[in-house]
Amino acid sequence: MALAAAPLLPPAAAFAAGIVLASWLPPKAVVLAGVSALLLLAGAAALCLGRDRLATGALLAAAVSLGALTAASPAVPADHIARRMLP
Repeated sequence: MALAAAPLLPPAAAFAAGIVLASWLPPKAVVLAGVSALLLLAGAAALCLGRDRLATGALLAAAVSLGALTAASPAVPADHIARRMLP
């Protein structure tokens, strides 16, 4: 399968890799948010400078860190509104 046939496969795989990585290494959410922001800025800067491969790598690394950030978020407590049953 060519990459053009599945354009969302690399970001989805990077996001899933971040979730798996977060289960092995207990990350801090603040650090991951900062790393994600820096990688997104680096990707945007590389794209503005015409460095497409560097921008792609930075954006995929940002997807990994965002996946880890998703897995690092704390679980909601038992009395949280998200756990309420719908009528």
